[in-house]
Amino acid sequence: MKPKLSDIVKVLRQKANTSDTLFVSDPKDKRLKSYQDSLKLNNLSLKIANRPNGDISYGRKPEGKFSKTLPAEEFMKYLYPVTPDEIAMSKLSNKSKILPTRYYPGESGGVHFKKPVQPVKYKKSEPKKEEPTKKKESKPVEKKQNVYEGSPVYSPGAGSGMPSALVGFRSKSGDTTYIKPEDYERFAVPKYGKAFIESKSKKK
Repeated sequence: MKPKLSDIVKVLRQKANTSDTLFVSDPKDKRLKSYQDSLKLNNLSLKIANRPNGDISYGRKPEGKFSKTLPAEEFMKYLYPVTPDEIAMSKLSNKSKILPTRYYPGESGGVHFKKPVQPVKYKKSEPKKEEPTKKKESKPVEKKQNVYEGSPVYSPGAGSGMPSALVGFRSKSGDTTYIKPEDYERFAVPKYGKAFIESKSKKK
């Protein structure tokens, strides 16, 4: 069964009248201003259209003045009903350059401004949360190891009751470089070997 045309129109109107709210972070956003002006014009036009006839007040042309001597805008005030709402609506419409969507017929006349479809609201933007700075892990500084080159030199063990211990290295030129204190553990220099190295260093 085909849907009725009236049902289709009804659904389309419902979709047109329901839309998600648009949030803007700038209070001076032109879209926000346009929405507010359109909504205000819609409310004013409905208020004017629904006013009782007793609220219509006509201006009176001042005596001794002819229509030709008055500006057109002033002259119109004496021919048609003018209320503060109508003046406010006219000024707002001219300023915002929003045109009415429908004219009301009848003695009082009047115009209708369409209600804006998509609501626009101002929403203050939240400050961005600063992420805590990650502390850089300090890498342990690797100490450069002393380099020894040449033939191994051992401490004399004969007569001391101790075995020989590695105490240094002799180069091709015959110079001996003794193991430095920071390398004792590295080369497993025993106590008597340390004493031998220190005795040789003192002589220098």
